[in-house]
Amino acid sequence: MALAIRDFGPQARQLIPPADDPPCGAGMTGRTDVFRQVLCDIGLALSGRKGKRLSSGEDTEIGLLIHRLGWEMWYTPTLRMSHVLPNSRLTHQYLQRLIAGGAQSAAWLDYLRGKQPRCSRIAALGRYLRRRFQSLQMTLLQQLRAATSSCDQIPGLGGAVQGRGGRIS
Repeated sequence: MALAIRDFGPQARQLIPPADDPPCGAGMTGRTDVFRQVLCDIGLALSGRKGKRLSSGEDTEIGLLIHRLGWEMWYTPTLRMSHVLPNSRLTHQYLQRLIAGGAQSAAWLDYLRGKQPRCSRIAALGRYLRRRFQSLQMTLLQQLRAATSSCDQIPGLGGAVQGRGGRIS
């Protein structure tokens, strides 16, 4: 699983948002004074992971703020690192929680990228909940289809369910 790997090609090159996203936090290095300016003087809107909450995007926020301050960001494909993860972070359930946490920060990051006008956290949460609800609808629909298709294999059901509202095939 390679969630935090961004391959911008075989050559070192400057990353220029919004076309390019900044480096991931695990592989991000830079000048201490620049990081201090962003983290201490400006501050972040995103909190990152806290306890069991899997919110994310603060590394991208840092990179986008560094860019707005006029600093360059570079991709260097020769940088190599190892990041050992526990098995608990390599599950489908963890990935779903991570994606949901990342979706919560999407509106703010899109604003910093210049891709959308600034909106309130309420509006961003509304967009996130709509997307999450649509995703859950699709999952439930797939599970329902799988369950009804397995009715074909149960003697006596014949792939249909009879109810007061009529027949569902």
